[in-house]
Amino acid sequence: MALTRPIMRLLPALMIGAASTVVAQSPQPPAPLPQTSGTSEDNPNKKICRTYDVTGSRVSKRRICFTAAEWAERDEAGRRDAGNAIDRNKCLGEGCRGGF
Repeated sequence: MALTRPIMRLLPALMIGAASTVVAQSPQPPAPLPQTSGTSEDNPNKKICRTYDVTGSRVSKRRICFTAAEWAERDEAGRRDAGNAIDRNKCLGEGCRGGF
């Protein structure tokens, strides 16, 4: 009986602490690295499928299939577009658009 009384006093604090950690968590973005099956080094015409999480769903997945050469082209285009977006937003002195 003496042991249950301290536990009962701590129970509300533990419940509030647990609830606050659940509320404080922000939604996680989708995994940046998709799963791949197969290697692209052997055959550029080999079909490779990647599985992506569907935004807004916890369980739904989307499977996209391309050849190894097409995946390489898409990956390079993504890297190039990301680099261009970063370069457009750099401020290197007097010619800055933001007036900095």
